[in-house]
Amino acid sequence: MGRIQLSAIASAIVLFMVCKGEYKRPENEHITPQREYSVGNAREWEPLEKQLEIQVRKSIHAGKPALLVEVPNAKVDESTYIEKIGVMTMGGKELAVTEIQRERNPLTYAYFDWQLIPWSGKIKAFVKWNKYDLWVKETDVKDIRGNAQ
Repeated sequence: MGRIQLSAIASAIVLFMVCKGEYKRPENEHITPQREYSVGNAREWEPLEKQLEIQVRKSIHAGKPALLVEVPNAKVDESTYIEKIGVMTMGGKELAVTEIQRERNPLTYAYFDWQLIPWSGKIKAFVKWNKYDLWVKETDVKDIRGNAQ
C-alpha cells in the first residue's frame, strides 16, 4: 500500500472518530426562525409538534358551507395564544384571515366561507402564534372532508 493510500485511510479513521458524536447546538447559539413550520418540519418546536398541529375540514357556520381551521390540541392562555388563523394560496397570497383576540381563553379555531376557497388545487391553512411563529398545513382542496359534504 502506498503512502497516499495509508494517509487517506488514516484521515478517514480520524474523521470518523471526531464526527461520530452527535452535534449539539450550544445553548447561547442564535436560531434563525424558519419562514413557516409544519408537522414533520418543526425544527426547534418538535417537542410541541402534536400540540401545534393544524386540522382542516368542511363544516357549516351560520347555515352556510364553511372551512374550519383549528388547532384542537392547543394549550392557550393570555401569555400563549394564536394571533391569526387563515387560508392562503401555495404562493402565500392570503384568501381569508381571522384575527384572534387576546383574552383569558382565546379561540383556537376559525370558520371561513367556503366560497372563498378555490375549486381545485392546494391551499395552506395557517396559524400565526405569538410564541411559536407561523404554522401551516398544506391541503389539497378535493381531499378536505367534514360534516358539510
